[in-house]
Amino acid sequence: MDGNLTFLHESCKTFHGELVNFEKMHKVAEMVRTIRRYRSSQLAMDTETSPPHLQTKAYVRQLQVIDNQNLLFDMSCKLEPKDT
Repeated sequence: MDGNLTFLHESCKTFHGELVNFEKMHKVAEMVRTIRRYRSSQLAMDTETSPPHLQTKAYVRQLQVIDNQNLLFDMSCKLEPKDT
């Protein structure tokens, strides 16, 4: 959702000369309202107690995020070697 907001902000000018781009401002305000609505509501993910759901939650919790771009590139090259 914030990717859409970034795209909207970067792709359209806020001002055209001395005029304000009200269409852009309206879309930005709509997205901000949507984000606020989603952030203010509690997710009901913890109410499900079926075994497959619990297994999925346990699996997701044990995942580790890799944010090192060099490591990710090396891992990608191992899985899909470049043809030379």
